[in-house]
Amino acid sequence: MKEQDKLVVFSLDRKRFGIALSAVERIVHAVEITPLSGSQDRTLGVIDMQGHAVPVVNTRARLGLPLRAIGRSDRFIIAETSGKKVSLVVDEVIGLVETEAIDSAHRAAPIAERGCIEGVTRGDEGMILVCDLDRLIGGHEVEALDSARP
Repeated sequence: MKEQDKLVVFSLDRKRFGIALSAVERIVHAVEITPLSGSQDRTLGVIDMQGHAVPVVNTRARLGLPLRAIGRSDRFIIAETSGKKVSLVVDEVIGLVETEAIDSAHRAAPIAERGCIEGVTRGDEGMILVCDLDRLIGGHEVEALDSARP
């Protein structure tokens, strides 16, 4: 099984999502976030990862899910997109799943309408919405983070 054939599966609002394992660097417990001035609504701030500021993406806002405060049981998925490290806030990391086939994103509506769902696949526990990390984050948002200050 190749790394690009695996997804890191996580949950948000009782929905299951997946991103390519090849994009994931690590998964950590929720930590304190330093707010940024000039950041967009979809960015919560930055966290310190071994001396580097990593932007924290409000994954719920990006996917159009109900917003809520970050809790102690939440996880941050540290991933790389467009050459930049980002942290995705998720409710829970479920594990790894091997992808067999990814169906068209139109079956994942209405979340697919946000443009960041690549498609759907099935795991042992049911349907998984497969996220395109580059579209989930958005190149212009990553660039905006470079100019934001804590």
